[in-house]
Amino acid sequence: MRLFTQRLFNRLLFIVFLERKGWLVPPDLTGLGRPVGSGEYLAALWDAHRHSERSEESNFYRDRLKLLFFAGLNNPGSVDITGIKADGPLAAMIGRVPYLNGGLFEKEALDEREDIVVPDAVFTPLFADLFYHYNFTVTESTPLDVEVAVDPEMLGKIFEELVTGRHESGSYYTPKLVVAFMCREALKGYLGDVCPRESPTAIAAFVEERDPAALHNPEAVLEALKRVKVCDPACGSGAYLLGMLHELLDLRVCLFAARGLDAQTLYKRKLEIIQNNLYGVDLDPFAVNIARLRLWLSLIVDYDGDDPPPLPNLEFKIEVGDSLTAPAPAPLQPDLFRQQDVADFFALKGQFMTAHGPEKRDLKAKIDALRTAIAAWAGEESGADAFDWAVDFAEVFTPQAAPATLCGGMAGVFNAVEYKVLPILGNCLFLRPRPRFQ
Repeated sequence: MRLFTQRLFNRLLFIVFLERKGWLVPPDLTGLGRPVGSGEYLAALWDAHRHSERSEESNFYRDRLKLLFFAGLNNPGSVDITGIKADGPLAAMIGRVPYLNGGLFEKEALDEREDIVVPDAVFTPLFADLFYHYNFTVTESTPLDVEVAVDPEMLGKIFEELVTGRHESGSYYTPKLVVAFMCREALKGYLGDVCPRESPTAIAAFVEERDPAALHNPEAVLEALKRVKVCDPACGSGAYLLGMLHELLDLRVCLFAARGLDAQTLYKRKLEIIQNNLYGVDLDPFAVNIARLRLWLSLIVDYDGDDPPPLPNLEFKIEVGDSLTAPAPAPLQPDLFRQQDVADFFALKGQFMTAHGPEKRDLKAKIDALRTAIAAWAGEESGADAFDWAVDFAEVFTPQAAPATLCGGMAGVFNAVEYKVLPILGNCLFLRPRPRFQ
């Protein structure tokens, strides 16, 4: 029940943030004194339910929200049903909403259970005292928390309060100012080693002040930023991953502004960074759900247009597992044939991120089969809950993979580069490369 409640809360919270983009149009509320497109979609949907002709058996979650989640925002046909049938019965119940996919609105086993009932009584205080009592904004706050509002970054603070046994598990919220410092220190060390022609002063000005003027070879720096792999073995609510996403994005943006490099929209840059650079694991599925939600929110805020694309599937980017009981993350040593397995593994994961419907199910089956094959030739054995870094993230832990920046104290050999461990703030370790022979 705890996971069901949290997932329902995540879905509703995502919709509240999504309202600010203007993509959700409630059903016709003529006569209720609420104009269509007033910006408060969930409140309008609740009003429509309360004022409709209904029996005592009517239920807001069953009659409206389940239709919204599993027929509107996601559905087996993977299409925008309410847009195609704007005058149909579904649109009369939930209005006009885009098809979003992304796993958040996929029907799961708990959603199928008939014995789970959400009474209408819970929604009045939820909407009046929480969702529409505070100023929600889709923009993540600055490290100094200048904007006084409830933003996606606040979800990390919410997670800390809701997690049980956080003293025993060490689940504590990391302030954004600390996260920004950790990320920038990590990136300075990484760029200093993979771009040896750049001076420490130039790299520091670039990373800390967003000033690329002194860089000797901006193109090489851009390629290094595109290749870096960031892995958080205890990602929690995703503070480090979100922090690194914003750092990598800002650095690429300033390179484009100053040098005309990397001409993409913010949405495409964020999607590329999530797909190619970020990896996270946590033992708590509750934390993983929050981390994925924050990445979805951070991505969707930068899409410009009236027809948002489906959300990416993050199942193989932020995963549930025990990284402490996993085998030591030594690099794989595949031969030429097995190296193709790793390349296919990474390619299929990339396709899976933007797939939906039958294609999504087929790709997941192929990815699972390849993972089993890689684990077999790698000779890896781990417990039921252990997360096998070298197998699950095989595209990172191979000699041909790009150099990796990891938060968590892992050592190995990548790309003929030896990694040494540098402590950051005592509880987080960053691996920076140095030449093997020096």
